[in-house]
Amino acid sequence: MKLNFYSRDLPLQVSTMKFFIFIIIAIVLFGCSASKESVAFNRSYYQGTSSSYSKESIKDTDRVIILNAYITLEVETPEKTTQKIIELSKKYNGYTVSSSNSYVTLRVEADKLNNTIDDIEKLGDVTSKNISGQDVTDDYKDTEIVLDNLNKAREKYLLLLEKAENVSAALQVEKELERINNELNLVKGKLNRLTHLKEYSTINVTIEKEVTPGPIGWVFYGLYKTVVWLFVW
Repeated sequence: MKLNFYSRDLPLQVSTMKFFIFIIIAIVLFGCSASKESVAFNRSYYQGTSSSYSKESIKDTDRVIILNAYITLEVETPEKTTQKIIELSKKYNGYTVSSSNSYVTLRVEADKLNNTIDDIEKLGDVTSKNISGQDVTDDYKDTEIVLDNLNKAREKYLLLLEKAENVSAALQVEKELERINNELNLVKGKLNRLTHLKEYSTINVTIEKEVTPGPIGWVFYGLYKTVVWLFVW
């Protein structure tokens, strides 16, 4: 009699046990989901407010803006990812400044910046992203003025050199011309660099290897298997 009674109640006990296990797992998964939503919200807020300048505002002004992007990627194979990023720089008429298995710096045409970033994001999981703009308009305009003044001074000294009455006077003028030419080279180099950085945006990519799940990861995997078992009646 006891054996028959136990056999009749066994399905009911198993169903009750599954029900309680289901309630416990539902509470755990709900808490994890809420935590993930909070992290996702914070990250989206950070990425959405990281950019200092929009493409539209840059086009509507004559200001000189240098754009820089910083991206962190988690990938399975850092070496292959580095090569793919280098290939992207060539795709968008740019070039690689420096590279390693953990970091790549490249420059692409400013109007191709967004397209390049979109392609880079497809190579792994983006953990952080920041796009900033540096306004160098004042420095750029001041450098242009200095360059113009130096060119005018050079022309005047060339005229003086032609009118020099003796060797001593000519040597003095040539010495001053040499000084002016050295300054011209420095100023031209600075102006060329600012112009180049305006036309080519810089992208800095930090590459991190994905971490294999540890003991906690396996716990969640076990919870997943248990949930599947609960719904198989």
